[in-house]
Amino acid sequence: LNVDTKPTLIVFNKMDRVKNLNQLEATLKNYLPYCLISVLQKEGIQTLTEALSYFLRQFETTMEFSIPYSRMDIVNIIHQYGKIIS
Repeated sequence: LNVDTKPTLIVFNKMDRVKNLNQLEATLKNYLPYCLISVLQKEGIQTLTEALSYFLRQFETTMEFSIPYSRMDIVNIIHQYGKIIS
């Protein structure tokens, strides 16, 4: 699978159970990039969302198409799965 060459964001849940967060973060520097969350306490969710957004931007691709007006179904699919710039 070659997982060692795939981009990875490691997410650690249950940060609410950690007693010494500074010590944990020092240990986790070996697991960069990482994100700490607590689903139970709803902590770190915004940070995770921002990290995922930043992380996934590297996979964005800009493409240019000429689509005839008679094929607005294609435009609808692009709106559904992508983003139209202009």
